[in-house]
Amino acid sequence: MWPRSAFALTCSLLTACGNGPATPVAQRGAALIHGEDQRREVFALDDELQKLALGSSVALVSTSGLMPAADGGIALRSPPARELYNLCADEAFADQPAAALCSGILTTDSIVVTAGHCATLLPCAEQAWVFGYALAAPQTLRELHSEDLYTCRAVLAARRETDATGRRWDYAAIQLDRAVQGDKHPLAVSSAPPALGDPVQVIGYPAGLPLKIDGPVQVVNTRSTLDYFTLDSDTFDRNSGSAVIDATGSIVGIFVRGGQDYEFREAESCWASRRFPDSAAAESVEQASYMPAALTELLQRKAATVRTGSNESSAAQTSGCAIGIGSKAKAWAFDNRAWLGLLLLAAAQIRRTLRKRGARFVTNHCQRGH
Repeated sequence: MWPRSAFALTCSLLTACGNGPATPVAQRGAALIHGEDQRREVFALDDELQKLALGSSVALVSTSGLMPAADGGIALRSPPARELYNLCADEAFADQPAAALCSGILTTDSIVVTAGHCATLLPCAEQAWVFGYALAAPQTLRELHSEDLYTCRAVLAARRETDATGRRWDYAAIQLDRAVQGDKHPLAVSSAPPALGDPVQVIGYPAGLPLKIDGPVQVVNTRSTLDYFTLDSDTFDRNSGSAVIDATGSIVGIFVRGGQDYEFREAESCWASRRFPDSAAAESVEQASYMPAALTELLQRKAATVRTGSNESSAAQTSGCAIGIGSKAKAWAFDNRAWLGLLLLAAAQIRRTLRKRGARFVTNHCQRGH
């Protein structure tokens, strides 16, 4: 039985998530399952891969979605995925909580890399970055403690655009409020981009679920412009910001976007993951950003600053917030779609009586892609 605290659904979490609340019904993510679903729980991995995943992957949640646990630790407020997405009875992992809004990757002892659009889901002052949001055993979440919880000190870089040459950029770097503690460890960035046919794995929080690893999957298309590549991953909304790693465990990309998540089952009046028989039939929409040179240079510069002990000034947005204490720091303006997200969430709350009509409305009116 799942602990009730892990599923506590509160307005404070759902209304503070910017674009987050829209994703359960807007289907703006990338849930395309190719062949068999390859998503695996962390506890089922070998020791080395488990250590890599738990030590470097971090979930974005709202600070208002945190609550004290009975054991003195930290719990995350969230509904089960089945309720949040109106999933069909045979959907995998549907009874697990869906607390994560985006995924992230630890790349230095105090910098998280994620997708550009994830950096603007919430103002810096409201971002909490949580390590260890994963299952320790079937139906048992890992305990979370203060050393697993960090807040946003500054958004060092955030870019989401298509430039004049047609290249699509989507990446960000977040400065944490302090250096990580315990068994966390940054991932190295690969010195070479992935090649066509390379096996890779994706580590993140699909549909906001506890940490999963997907793969090995293949790189099915590359671009000489080095803005993004395509892979046949079983990735979902809120996988945005996930690490795409090579066989050595180094980062070769940041998962950023994909196609329509689910398809509506008329007879059951519920949503089910879209599936393809194999990767050959896949849509070329599961996309990851290459690690851009600008971001790699920023990480190297920050690492050098830490080594020399100098104080590098930055125009980045900072936050003096503490969890549970209101901050007067200037907040980034919400993406306009955040307001649409709130309206869509309201529609989802009455779907017990208007489920079919509401589902169709959302599918027809919301933007595709992360």
